[in-house]
Amino acid sequence: MRITCLFVGLFILTISVQAQDCFKTFMTKGQAAYQAFDFEKAIRQFEAAKVCSGLSTAQEEEVDEWLDKTRNGYIRRLKSGLLTVQSLINLEMRGDATRGLRFAQHAYELDPNLDAQRMLYQNYYSTAEYPAKRLYQTIGQLPNGVRHLDLSDDGQLLVAMGASTATIFNAETGALVREFKSDNWAVNWMEFMPDNKSVMMACSDGQIRFNALEDGHVLKAFQLSQTAEIFFAKWSPYRDYYLVAVEGEGLRAYNAEGDLLFEKEITEAPVYTVNYSPSGDYFISFSLGLFGNKASLWSKDGELVCELGKPGTGVMDAIFSETSNQLLVAYDDGSAAVLGTDCQPKVSVKSGSIAKFVAFSPDNQHFLTANSDLTVRLWRMDGQEVAVLAGHETDIAKAFFLHNGLIVTTTFDGQVRIWHPSGTLLALLGGHQKSVISAAFTADSGVLFTGSMSGLVRRWPLRPGLVRTLSGHTAALNSIVFSPNSEMVMTSSYDGTARIWGRNGTLLRIVAPVQAQPIRYAAFAPRGEYFVLQDPTLLMLFRDPLGEEGPVASWPISPAGKFSFSSDGQQILSFNAQNKGQLHNLKGDLLKEYDLFGHPANNACFDPTGNYVLFSTQDNKIHLYKKDGTFLNTIASHEMPIREIHFSPDGTRILSASNDGTARLWNFKGEELVRMEGHKQGCFLARFTPDGQHIITSGGSYKIKQWNAEGQFEKSLEAHDFLVKAIDFTADSQHMLTVSADNTCRVWSLAEGDIIVSFTGHIMSNILDSLVDGCISPDGRYLATCSSSDGGRIYPLDPSLILEMLESVTIDELPVEQLQKYGLDTGEE
Repeated sequence: MRITCLFVGLFILTISVQAQDCFKTFMTKGQAAYQAFDFEKAIRQFEAAKVCSGLSTAQEEEVDEWLDKTRNGYIRRLKSGLLTVQSLINLEMRGDATRGLRFAQHAYELDPNLDAQRMLYQNYYSTAEYPAKRLYQTIGQLPNGVRHLDLSDDGQLLVAMGASTATIFNAETGALVREFKSDNWAVNWMEFMPDNKSVMMACSDGQIRFNALEDGHVLKAFQLSQTAEIFFAKWSPYRDYYLVAVEGEGLRAYNAEGDLLFEKEITEAPVYTVNYSPSGDYFISFSLGLFGNKASLWSKDGELVCELGKPGTGVMDAIFSETSNQLLVAYDDGSAAVLGTDCQPKVSVKSGSIAKFVAFSPDNQHFLTANSDLTVRLWRMDGQEVAVLAGHETDIAKAFFLHNGLIVTTTFDGQVRIWHPSGTLLALLGGHQKSVISAAFTADSGVLFTGSMSGLVRRWPLRPGLVRTLSGHTAALNSIVFSPNSEMVMTSSYDGTARIWGRNGTLLRIVAPVQAQPIRYAAFAPRGEYFVLQDPTLLMLFRDPLGEEGPVASWPISPAGKFSFSSDGQQILSFNAQNKGQLHNLKGDLLKEYDLFGHPANNACFDPTGNYVLFSTQDNKIHLYKKDGTFLNTIASHEMPIREIHFSPDGTRILSASNDGTARLWNFKGEELVRMEGHKQGCFLARFTPDGQHIITSGGSYKIKQWNAEGQFEKSLEAHDFLVKAIDFTADSQHMLTVSADNTCRVWSLAEGDIIVSFTGHIMSNILDSLVDGCISPDGRYLATCSSSDGGRIYPLDPSLILEMLESVTIDELPVEQLQKYGLDTGEE
């Protein structure tokens, strides 16, 4: 009996152990799959664990909890986290910003948590801040490669020329408009006619054809040769004549009616193309000779001016300047020269290797040589080398300036690079797999088209959809501010002007005061109907930002002064060089003066109610008055100069920041409530958050510190490498903007203390330049920054604006297998 009981006990124990092993095995596998984001496998393992025999109630509940966790909405957050890693590491670091941005969009739409929001921002701005990581659109594909691209005069149509065909696309949408090809002849060259409704084609059967775009029918044709090909037919800049190259015969010129103007027999070296001067008064012909390429300069009536080659050297490239009075010629001995139209050299440079291509900058102040050593060298017009664009991995196929001064280079490995003239690589266009030998761009340099030997034509918007560039000032900027309705942005500059822009970057008004002194500060009134400009000696009040009239009032101000509007926008507080604080109304009338006890002021502000005014003076004291002029108190506050003073949002305390490294809180009696220390090299900025719950300070040590409303330390925000120049907040106090002289601005989550996104879109022309100001729009949807050398920028801060942009652009979608892997195509989320 004992033996029987023993066997039964052992059998039960064995079953129990097996049950526990079953549960442990499947739970372990399920949890591992869950941690690896393989949710389908995790669910299968947990379901298997649930049917293990002999489970306790606690074990059953544990399985159900894991199943619920895997099946419920938490899976979306895990997917978002996974997509963050995948997009930022696997995709963004490989330069596939287009796909990375699409991942970010999906992740945010799955679950708009902070991590997904951060990923959406970072991926968007990695593609939007620089001209070289843009979302591209595939316009079309030609079967035998793309050897030339050209835009119609109105920028609406794009012609892509292949080995034997010419295809017309809508330049905006990529829709096919018309294809021209024949089994009997090939299209060697095509150009748009001035009306943009027809085209001119040079054909291999010896004809020049003029065809309608609407239905492709031939409008007229000229048989120029029965035996030879027509290499090209190119209109002059003013469309008053066109040149034709006939194989083995030379050049001919015709007017619009088809009348022959002149004919030049050139048989020893066939002409394969020409370059016109912008004025149309000259052209350069290029010939392929037995002992090297030749180039000749001609007048528009066909008179030879000179041969451009030097003795014993061939010509690699030659172009005209924008003013048509200079030529830039590259020779096969590694030199390049700037010539006058009299063919006399003005300057010569030696690049150390053969210069394959040359180009003048749009302002004719610089030129470039693209060289066989895989570099592009930028030169001043006096021959001084100023930058080397290095990093190309294969031969350069094309190099040119955009109209905005940026430089584009394409290479035979399929890469397109866009450079700042300083030599900084802005980024890389990676949309092609084979040689990129053709390119075209719109007149405003807003869109670049590229064509490759793989036959793909890509469209790259060089201006990001929602990042706006504010350029036009001729000297350094020093401030930028949004209007109260968030619809306008105002910049001020040392060029003596302020400019008012629409939120979309459109210039609305240039304000140029008569005295043309540097504009140091600018501000809109709280209601937006007035704005104020301050130069070194005057404060100028203007009515109607969109108007045209000059200032309605002006009054002297201290060179160190900073003015302040009352909360209702009806008075302006300032101080003059005579050590007096002043209160003016919007008519410019002086309402009240405040005695500053013989010391110059450096700050002034209203309290939130508009009933009190505050001044700090250069003897390191703070003076508190009622607005009606009643003196209340002098606070002997700091040991060193005061940098900032502010009232708390509830109007009960005073915050000050000083070079002595402290920020301090005071009551109206002048009693020090708390001293915030830790900025060893001075505390330069101190601000309350709009809700009054926190204080943010920054100083010469580049650190940002966060304190609670009572001045108790909470955390350090260490991310900048140089001085913080500006701080701003969203109205809900959830986010903070910091702008630094390290040329970055960052948006922070105040609750988390984390950086949500960094912006590095400004390109500085020298080491002394930096970001100088920045602000968040009152509606919290945009932020703006400005630099001392690179103008202003307006960025979207609301994720919905980015999603809105992504809805309207065409980009390569994620591969089907990736959509399936992450469940992004099921619609179940």
